[in-house]
Parts: sequence; C-alpha cells; structure tokens
Amino acid sequence: MPDYGTVAGVIELYPRIGSVTSITSAIIASYVGRAEGRMNGQLANRYTIPVSGSPPVLKDIAETWATGLILRRFFTQEKENTSEWVQSWIDDAKDTLEPFAMGSASLVASNGTRLVADLAAQGPWSSTSQYKPTFDVREMIRQRTDPDRVDAEEDKDT
Repeated sequence: MPDYGTVAGVIELYPRIGSVTSITSAIIASYVGRAEGRMNGQLANRYTIPVSGSPPVLKDIAETWATGLILRRFFTQEKENTSEWVQSWIDDAKDTLEPFAMGSASLVASNGTRLVADLAAQGPWSSTSQYKPTFDVREMIRQRTDPDRVDAEEDKDT
C-alpha cells in the first residue's frame, strides 16, 4: 500500500487512466508504489523512510510520477511512440523531488510543520561538495579554484 500517493489522486490527474478496463486499482497502486520507491531512494539520505507527517508535496510527486509511468506503459508502449509529453510527467516529478532530496528545500507536513532532516542518515555535509576541490595532488602553481564556486560566492554577495 502506498505511503504518499493514492489511486484516486492518479485518476484525478489523468481521468482517462480510470476509464481503461485493463488498468485496475491494484495496478495503479503498484505504480504509485514504484514511484514512491524511487522517491524513497532519493530521500533516504536525508529523512527517515517513509517520511511521516504526510507532506502534500510528496503526494503530488508520487501521483505525478506514477501517472507518467502508467502513461508510458499503457498508452505509449512502443519505442517508436515515445512521447515527450509522457516523459514530462516523470521529469516534472523528479525535478520537484530533487531540492528536497538534496537539502535545498524543506519538506512541510500536512499540518504546516517543517520536517527536520534525519542528521544521522545524511552523514557528513559540506556546502562546497558540488565544487572541484581547491587543493589537489598537482603542483601548487597548477592548482585553481573552481570558477563555478567563485561565481556562486560572488552571487551571494549581491
């Protein structure tokens, strides 16, 4: 049974899914479960899984992702029929999830309370982890500061 999304939520997003006789509620629930499994894999480094407090954004992400998976499987099965529109459902869900998984956005429970990340789950954290290290094994004269890091720090000052 899914933790975040619902069968009704998927059908609400794309009502035609509910009218296809070969797509049962159990099948929809399994796709919601698949989407949630992928979400949990990304969220596990920051939160205890499943995330408690029923954050509405996780419901939205799970149902959007599941809808994309169902559309891809039942409506555009053939490789020649790959649809950018169908893929956009999945990409939208992934893009929405990323800031929560990376820690640049906070999850908010359905009661409005900000959920605190599980610090034990995430391990060491560095604000410069996405940049190339300043010091490395090359000779000192050849070491450089990552220009993206310099730009980011200058942007913070403006």
